[in-house]
Amino acid sequence: MLRVKKPQDVGAGLLFVAFGVVGLWFGRDYTLGTSAQMGPGYFPALLSWTLIVIGAFVAARAFVIEGPPITPVNWRSVLSVVATVAVFALLLQRWGAAIAFAAVVAVASFATRESRWKEVVPLALLVSAFCIVVFVYGLKQPLSLWGE
Repeated sequence: MLRVKKPQDVGAGLLFVAFGVVGLWFGRDYTLGTSAQMGPGYFPALLSWTLIVIGAFVAARAFVIEGPPITPVNWRSVLSVVATVAVFALLLQRWGAAIAFAAVVAVASFATRESRWKEVVPLALLVSAFCIVVFVYGLKQPLSLWGE
């Protein structure tokens, strides 16, 4: 009887297959054309089928290669990353880039219990200054430094 030896690969493979199937579903109304005369659906279909094949290969490997079991999800880290993106989006326009960049570091620090405010505050200030120099002055992005 087949036994899953690497459950992480089963999950990853099924995810690849799912994205491939969704890609085929959304691109079903586009004409494919040929290799010489590619239609608008040619590349999405090719990419979707590639994802399905890679996903099937990765999932099949799970029955052959030994691997570690799936570990429980660290929800604190996941929620911290999602909150970081949301805080950046909410603060950027109203409070400006300087505050938003610093807030990203502060909120991301909640991902682990090991971070200390004595470390987070200087890091937030340094990251904020670095991002301002790179994005506002270096790349000339139209970001307000201190909000509206």
